[in-house]
Amino acid sequence: MGQCSCVYLHGFLSSGNSLKGQWFKQAFAVRKSSSSSSIHCRVLTPTYPMQDPQESMRFLHQFIKQTGLLNSERKWFLAGSSMGGFYARYLAHYYRVPLLMINPALDPIALMSNYYGMHYNPHTREELFIDQIYRDKLAEFYPQTAAKPLDSLLLLDKGDEIIPYQSTLKHYKKDDRQQCLIFEGGDHAFQHLEEAKPQIELFLSDSLFKSDQF
Repeated sequence: MGQCSCVYLHGFLSSGNSLKGQWFKQAFAVRKSSSSSSIHCRVLTPTYPMQDPQESMRFLHQFIKQTGLLNSERKWFLAGSSMGGFYARYLAHYYRVPLLMINPALDPIALMSNYYGMHYNPHTREELFIDQIYRDKLAEFYPQTAAKPLDSLLLLDKGDEIIPYQSTLKHYKKDDRQQCLIFEGGDHAFQHLEEAKPQIELFLSDSLFKSDQF
């Protein structure tokens, strides 16, 4: 029986109760592998502050430490959507765990140039102000040039109206370890989770449990 944990990070002006976060909880609480042995995946969906990128990262590091994952034999991975995908990428490299991203904001410095001003998160009642200082702080969490590749899966909808999928691909190097699945249509919320589920399951099996099969 394989056991794993997932830390799923929500996107901009969202929360840990997002639809995608809840989908992960339902879809991967218990699943069957090809060998018919159960794989249980505990899905954690923290609601993290977004007023300041450095504050966001401090919160997420502390959250991960408090889960006990760093001192456990339990296998785990990071997942995230939109801005959550950006932060998940940084944390996955930091902790060297597999990564799953859904319509991620891989270049938020450029993206945030379109969102200057005050924003209100109706889910958390948090207010945040996007300006050049906010954008500059994001630079700290871009991947290092010499960063070693991770097992990762990128899911994209061609119909993403916020982040053109072509721009995301420019910041993602596809190879044997860094996979990509692109769907026709859809939008930024991503409308193909059920269709992507078999590939997600295969990715998790290979990246988390393949070595256990020998």
